[in-house]
Amino acid sequence: MAVEVIEIPLSKREDNRTPDRFVKAQRRFQASDSAGGAFSIRNALLALNMPRVGSPHPDNFNLKATTYEARSISQGTSYVYEVTWDYEFQNPFDPGTDDPDDPTEFRQESTEIESIWVDAWRADGSTVGSGFALTPPQLVPNTGEFVFDAPTGIVTDDIAGNPIDSRGEPTSAAVRVVRKSITINVAGEPPEQLYYLLVGRRNDSDYAGFVTGSLLYVGPDIQQIGPELYQVRHQFVADEFFHARQQVWRLDNNTPSIGKAYGSVIYQFSGYPVYWVHPYPLTANFGLLAIPDA
Repeated sequence: MAVEVIEIPLSKREDNRTPDRFVKAQRRFQASDSAGGAFSIRNALLALNMPRVGSPHPDNFNLKATTYEARSISQGTSYVYEVTWDYEFQNPFDPGTDDPDDPTEFRQESTEIESIWVDAWRADGSTVGSGFALTPPQLVPNTGEFVFDAPTGIVTDDIAGNPIDSRGEPTSAAVRVVRKSITINVAGEPPEQLYYLLVGRRNDSDYAGFVTGSLLYVGPDIQQIGPELYQVRHQFVADEFFHARQQVWRLDNNTPSIGKAYGSVIYQFSGYPVYWVHPYPLTANFGLLAIPDA
């Protein structure tokens, strides 16, 4: 005997997730024997892919299977059972529930480390302000505090390092980045306006293990998972160059300036001067996100 279970989509008229899909839901299944043999309702309830009491709903893990209704729809010698499961949200703040844990204490982290390719004109064996030691052909960093005044095209703007460009046109270099997300539960409506104001800003002090200025707030992913309960996934990205990027000085006709025009020997056939630009110059206090400590 091999009991097979398939889920039968509910019609819109039957789908009791509306008007409040965060409080209750329903799913319907059919169980049959692929060989056409006889089996009991108990066999159907114990079959693979059949929910159990307490199983989470696939669309909302905070809804749990509570009760079921089973009936036989067999025809002739073919045994078929239909099982309808009810799912309900049980308020975790209610002392009468079996799970008294505070859902707002939930915290989950994920980290992804990778390299990305960016345009570059210089490489060197310098050290980044965050402490990472670099080796060629990675980018030469700007150590210390970043100051991004409008470049003037004079030699004092140049960041030095070994030229890796081709007559002022950039090549590609790898930059290590860390993509980090922290997921928390929030009771009540999250402060979306605050999140909006923090997007695109870097940390103004050390945060989540990342030094000042290296961590960028990408934004939140917000999902309602229960009555007055929301799950917020805060997304960040850290950059070993503090998200700064190299650029070459360009002439009025948009061609790159070449070191030969300045009498430079090292950069006579390379772009010169090369300077740092920063697309995210603003910083903020990430403590405003109110993410609890691990």
